[in-house]
Amino acid sequence: MALLQIDFFSESLMRTVTMNAIIPTDKTLFTQHEKREIKEYKALYLLHGGYGNYTDWLGGTRVQAWAQDKDLAVFMPSGDNKFYIDNPDSGEMYGSFIGKELIEFTRKTFPLSQKREDTFIAGLSMGGYGALVNGLKYNETFGAIGGFSSGLLLEGVVSGSKKFAGMMPGNKFYESIFGEKVKYNTILLKEQSEVKKSEESENKLGKKILENSNISKVTFMSQTKSIFDEVMDNMTFVVWILIISAGLLAFVVLYNLANVNISERIRELATIKVLGFYDKEVYDYVGRETTILTIIGILLGLVAGYFLEMFILKTCELDILMFDTRISIWSYVYSASLTILFTLIVSVVTYFALKKIDMIESLKSVE
Repeated sequence: MALLQIDFFSESLMRTVTMNAIIPTDKTLFTQHEKREIKEYKALYLLHGGYGNYTDWLGGTRVQAWAQDKDLAVFMPSGDNKFYIDNPDSGEMYGSFIGKELIEFTRKTFPLSQKREDTFIAGLSMGGYGALVNGLKYNETFGAIGGFSSGLLLEGVVSGSKKFAGMMPGNKFYESIFGEKVKYNTILLKEQSEVKKSEESENKLGKKILENSNISKVTFMSQTKSIFDEVMDNMTFVVWILIISAGLLAFVVLYNLANVNISERIRELATIKVLGFYDKEVYDYVGRETTILTIIGILLGLVAGYFLEMFILKTCELDILMFDTRISIWSYVYSASLTILFTLIVSVVTYFALKKIDMIESLKSVE
């Protein structure tokens, strides 16, 4: 893999620009005297976020190892807090630089694929915005777009907060970059504390707001919360059903195994009792197998249950609803404890079943 820092003159920006490039040229093949296949690379153009530069991705991620593993060329230019768009007034044409000039330069310099499906653009925060804008604008060039936490304007949301002062771009920054005033399409309102919070009052307020022809939709956070709570209550009910069903199934399986085990070996167990074994010793003789099977079942169940839980939650996730996939250590403790509890119940039943075995059964044995 080659890691390069490249300086070249940009006609779009009218100055020398710097970028980092990762080219997986020396990906090793562990076969004797076999050389790496020479082919054109797929290319990813990776844009950094606000207040960053072309070194961000190398210093804060594993992009080098990932690029080598995927056999992918990665190019990381600087955006200089300009959101990677064209600004004719200042003469800084970052959009043209990213969507045209940078593509042409890298394709002339490196053995890159010319195919649209092999050319990608992605970015974080400000870079996510630039990736979306330029990826759609130059859609004949880019076959895939990735926007990670794409940049937003937070004018007024963090006003008065010393923690975020000077960090979040606002209206003036937007106007300096895009050359036009901000046009809002969503307004977040907070009710006064004296307003009575009820479904009826919210409906009245919503109808009153919708009387304005410029407003197309009103959504209350309480309604969203109510829907979410209802979904979670239903989910809790389903989970309890699954837990109870799984517990009953475990009990039935363990009981049947123990019952079949005793039925198939009743003459053997009767003979053991004739030889002078006490009831507890007879139980230990049989119960040891149940104990071993329970331990194996717990271990396999905990491992398989983890992957099953991940599959179920990922399958149930929606665009507006995601689940926390972290599993508490107590979940493992509870599941193992329930299994042990059912085993103990079966063991008690088995113990009394063994006590009822008549020693005369040993006389029915052919031996």
